[in-house]
Amino acid sequence: MQKLQLLFFVLLVLRAEAQTDLLLLKKKGVTQKTFVKGSYIHFKFLNEQWIEGTIKEMRDDSIWVNMFSVRRAPDYFGFPKLDTSYYGLLKLHVKEIVAFPLPDKGFKYITGGGLFIAGGLAYIFLNIVNGFSTSQSLLDPVNLPRLGIAAAVVGFGITLGLLKEKEMHIGRKYSLQLISGIKKE
Repeated sequence: MQKLQLLFFVLLVLRAEAQTDLLLLKKKGVTQKTFVKGSYIHFKFLNEQWIEGTIKEMRDDSIWVNMFSVRRAPDYFGFPKLDTSYYGLLKLHVKEIVAFPLPDKGFKYITGGGLFIAGGLAYIFLNIVNGFSTSQSLLDPVNLPRLGIAAAVVGFGITLGLLKEKEMHIGRKYSLQLISGIKKE
């Protein structure tokens, strides 16, 4: 019985394969994400097109991506279902990857400025409606600073939205490194 188990484990070890290639996304030299053969990848190509798919192969300084797209489409009864479209194999150099999308984080309505824009516009709208109902002038010296502050809050929200990073650009802060392992014969 022990010889049979030993034979099984020896054959199992002979069948095992080592990881050969890794694609590392680094932020200031620290690995943020690791991609291997068969893993999902979503990135911006050199021509500004977003590509998603699975990594089919990695060699030297090139990767092969099996491109696909997953969307919601109505079924026969009109209910949404997931639909996958496959586009084929894309061979590209690692330097042709320009950016990766940022992962979603909490408080995106505050950091993106949406809450400031909504609050400021709501205050302006309510101030105008209340001014009409009480027959108060819009340019009244008491009302004008309030509208100015609300407009400044809306401007602050728009500025936050414009300054927020939406993707990780490969360059100074982020870098890609392809590590080739055992050479295949």
